[in-house]
Amino acid sequence: MRKSVVGLTTALCLIAGVAHAGENLQIGAMPLGSIWYVFAASFAKVLQPALPAGSNIEVIARGGGIGNPVVVNEGKAQLAIANTSTSNWAWNGEQEVYKGKKHQNIRGLL
Repeated sequence: MRKSVVGLTTALCLIAGVAHAGENLQIGAMPLGSIWYVFAASFAKVLQPALPAGSNIEVIARGGGIGNPVVVNEGKAQLAIANTSTSNWAWNGEQEVYKGKKHQNIRGLL
């Protein structure tokens, strides 16, 4: 529990530090109704009070563990839910899905 609180506090500080009035934040998840979408929507509710007034958080249904590192790398979302294996593959451009293209504009939050 303590690790979760520390991780969430760190994420809030990082996001609050880069957000400006009226900032839009996109969180990549999986399709509507999936547990990742529900988690992202819940996370958005927790983050909203930490952002400046007028900010908007949008949960976007994307490709999940494989597609979300690409979405963040391309700047289509600032945060996304992903898993360790596919994020590592994306970073290194491994596996057939990434076809040798490295996606290194991503970071992990725990």
